[in-house]
Amino acid sequence: MTSVPWKPFISPTDLEIAQDGLKISFRTLPKTDWWRTGKVHSTSGAYVAVEHDTLLKDVKSFKLEASIEVNGGHQQHINRIRVLIHILYSQHSDQAGLFLYISDTLWIKTGLEVVDGQARVSCVVTDSYADWSLYPFENQTAHRFSIQIEAQESEPLPLIKISYNGHILRELPAFGMAQGTGQGTGKFRAGVMGCSPLSDGCEVSFEEISVEGS
Repeated sequence: MTSVPWKPFISPTDLEIAQDGLKISFRTLPKTDWWRTGKVHSTSGAYVAVEHDTLLKDVKSFKLEASIEVNGGHQQHINRIRVLIHILYSQHSDQAGLFLYISDTLWIKTGLEVVDGQARVSCVVTDSYADWSLYPFENQTAHRFSIQIEAQESEPLPLIKISYNGHILRELPAFGMAQGTGQGTGKFRAGVMGCSPLSDGCEVSFEEISVEGS
């Protein structure tokens, strides 16, 4: 039993959760993804999360943070102060990241993704359709991601901040507004995910996981 109530909502292969809940590792499922366009609706990627009773609109303060590792085929070692990152390139789009889920059409993922044979920092915000952003992979630092939710004065929905190594990648002041999220009764889930859209799977690991607030 871990101190964090993690639950696999889409179960991966070889799932391991540390006793203290601060490390999670697993193998991604082959040919799976979280992605949504006008023609493609993929909701098959494995993810492990904590489910909250609070509606998104009622969140006062919440933060999910973790260091991320992706293992595949061609190896590159990067030793840093906080975490040892092994980026083993296998095939295009192997990925691991933090995951905020409200529904199959309203979710966020951010983490490391292999694009054209190289690791990239990736962020996908899906509010009806997926908006994909790529950022440079920092070779001189650890790879730590966070999703933070903060209440806003005089606004119906909280502000969501997505960060990489302390730098803000995206700020979302009205996430879900168009879909009327604040009127629903669904719970939000926050955790970690891994996908392999084009390969037979890869090893992913999340360390120093921190979950704060509700």
